[in-house]
Amino acid sequence: MYYGNIKEFSVENGTGVRVSFFVSGCRHCCKNCFSKHTWDFNYGLPYDEEVSDKIIEALRPNYIEGITILGGDPLEPENQEEVLKLMKRIREELPQKNIWMFSGFVFEELFDENCRAHTEYIEEILENLDVLIDGEFIDRLKNLSLKFRGSSNQRILNVKKSLEEKKAIVIPEYMD
Repeated sequence: MYYGNIKEFSVENGTGVRVSFFVSGCRHCCKNCFSKHTWDFNYGLPYDEEVSDKIIEALRPNYIEGITILGGDPLEPENQEEVLKLMKRIREELPQKNIWMFSGFVFEELFDENCRAHTEYIEEILENLDVLIDGEFIDRLKNLSLKFRGSSNQRILNVKKSLEEKKAIVIPEYMD
């Protein structure tokens, strides 16, 4: 897996002060995507243990609420194994931190065996995730006044509740 950027102090990709980790690789290719350069699976630098260590250290300060994993798309099959390893490490070493993720995949399709994101890792990724902003960015639905998302079709989901209720549960206060 490659990654395009690590923002160690980010406030635009979720609640509070966060670390934003941009993975490389995306096949959604949304029109007017803000990070088109991350579509290439080989964009940026190789992800390795040293990068994982850097992310963990960036998450340690008390003022950091959590991490947002975006890209590219962290749920592209090529990214899932390493993304899951990072998530599990965060859960183990920094269990008080929350984990948000942006993906062009829609929550419901992740359970469909015909969806390319439905791999042996997807269930565990979802179990370790707090918030998922799902759905492709749709340029004609772009709205700059939305919280934490670019287009009105995208949803901000409470993943734990969604898994419990077996349906997508939005976080209403973020959907205004």
